[in-house]
Amino acid sequence: MNRLFSNTYRLYYSLLLTFAGLILFMGYLNVQDAESFMIIALTFVVLGCGILFGILPALIFTLLILFFIGSAMFFTELGHVSPLFSNQTLQDVVIWGVALLFFAISAGSLHERIHTLRHTIEQQKQAIKQFVAIDSTTGFDNAERMKLELSEEMKRAERYKQPFVFILLHMNYAAEFKSLYGEKEMQHLFQQLSLKIRESVRETDKKFRLSEERMGLLLTHTPEENVSVVLDKLKDKLQTHVLLNGREVTLTFHVCHLTSSSDYRTPEQFLEELEKEMMMNEL
Repeated sequence: MNRLFSNTYRLYYSLLLTFAGLILFMGYLNVQDAESFMIIALTFVVLGCGILFGILPALIFTLLILFFIGSAMFFTELGHVSPLFSNQTLQDVVIWGVALLFFAISAGSLHERIHTLRHTIEQQKQAIKQFVAIDSTTGFDNAERMKLELSEEMKRAERYKQPFVFILLHMNYAAEFKSLYGEKEMQHLFQQLSLKIRESVRETDKKFRLSEERMGLLLTHTPEENVSVVLDKLKDKLQTHVLLNGREVTLTFHVCHLTSSSDYRTPEQFLEELEKEMMMNEL
């Protein structure tokens, strides 16, 4: 959070410096004629280029402007024709050139500050997302927390040779249920599902709400042969649901499970294989 405040302060300081410089330059120029308006317009173009694209493009654009204006002034002097800036002295043009370089660097700095601030905000969002690890409806841990827990359990299983099983439950037609019965019934459904799941597994087993229609169960210290017992309990409890109005509806799930193995080195590999193992059998 301190980093966010620091980056915001730096952006504010850069913006204030740029704005102050622009006010001073416009006051010095005393905009009253077409030449002054052209100078101000080009100055704003340089500012926009720096803010949108950064320091380097703004400096290149500024140097091109100064090159063309300098060349035009040189050739008008050689040809003894009307000067490009009849109402501005050479000192004014030089000051404008220095001001353009200042605004190019200042605007480019604003571009960098804005980019840094956006990056910091995204980091803060991710940190908050990881901090709020509990699904409010079910009381289960969320997907971010699941990856951490799975990683720790994989290390523990490899170290102590204690197997675990991960069960993935996917509720069929969840979107249709929500569309038909509404958000309130959807929350009631998953509140009831969470209670039934808690009754079906041990307190030490870890439960996760992975998405609106998916839940995961991490059964610690559980060999493959014991999974069928848990699946039978889940089938018995999750098949039916009573709505708030007392009406009973039938639910169907797709389920898959995967046992810990040394073949899976990372949580990502384990979850990828779990997706592949998603069976078409209904609970």
